[in-house]
Amino acid sequence: MITLHRTHILGIALFSVVMLSGCLSWPWKKSVQTASEQGTNIANEEVLLSIDGKPVLTVEDYENQLKEAAASSPQLEMMLQMTPDAEYEFIFNNLKMTKLISHWAHATGITESAEFKKDRAHLQELLDTQLCVQYYDQAHPIDVSDADIKAFYDAEKDKLPGLLLAPGGVKTEAVKFESQAAAQTFLDVVKAQGNNLDKIAKDQKLSVNNFVINESTFHSKPLKDFALQASSYPVLGLVKADDAYWVAKVVEKTAAKYQDFEKVKEGLRNFVRQQRKDENMRKAAEQFEKEYQTIENKAYFDNKVQARKTAMDQMQQKIQAQLQSENAREINQEQQTGLPNSSSQVV
Repeated sequence: MITLHRTHILGIALFSVVMLSGCLSWPWKKSVQTASEQGTNIANEEVLLSIDGKPVLTVEDYENQLKEAAASSPQLEMMLQMTPDAEYEFIFNNLKMTKLISHWAHATGITESAEFKKDRAHLQELLDTQLCVQYYDQAHPIDVSDADIKAFYDAEKDKLPGLLLAPGGVKTEAVKFESQAAAQTFLDVVKAQGNNLDKIAKDQKLSVNNFVINESTFHSKPLKDFALQASSYPVLGLVKADDAYWVAKVVEKTAAKYQDFEKVKEGLRNFVRQQRKDENMRKAAEQFEKEYQTIENKAYFDNKVQARKTAMDQMQQKIQAQLQSENAREINQEQQTGLPNSSSQVV
């Protein structure tokens, strides 16, 4: 069993926060430079870290990056307050580690290799794409009013699991029996003793099913009809459904319960805004496709689909041929021995 010291656990947590924040370690946050390249830019500032006699990190640069990390991850500030020395022990030391690895990569010529340049170009392309989308969003802000959110909430609250706490419907108590006679006997007892199905069933050590039945629930149609057609409550009866007999008591109609609108309003605002962003971008792409004379090679994908279908057909034919071969082998064996093959005997 592996036991981690508290500081080790905190170190892992802090390192995860820093890495996820994207502020203190991503090489594209600021251009990657060697110690000598950086030294000319920060010679006149207070230095926190030097490598090979050259300054690579100043107080100003470090504090700016730390602020950005804290702004994007509130947990970071909380951790620093809980453990004052965590800033040096984990954040600075992890940042120092990335600087040393970066310096090693430059010093050994790794950064000049074709593979490194290819990977960097790929990451740069991904970053450029992300920035283009970001700037497009900024140029096309999406407004979502409180009225928009309330309309969405009212329309979707029965469909979204996060909004619906408990479904509405008809509260029903039911006891299942295998025979009609046993069900009828129990029903008679319940009616004779004040219709208290739950208590009587428990006294007899019978299992009581508590259902909330509505049009969307998966219950047998006879049981669902019995519950939903009740016009007053309570209603007691015997229902045959799915080769079983139910003594059911329709107790009351219950209203659905939802998340409080005010508590989920901002989350819904972001959700609706993202939906509108996606729709806005889809329409923009359709317009840009016409405006920028876009030509796509759809045949490439059609050919891949056809290739997959052909491969699937060939696989099915191979399986069918194997089955036919096995059947022929078994028949041949039976004819030679005069006895049926053990795998084909009927029990």
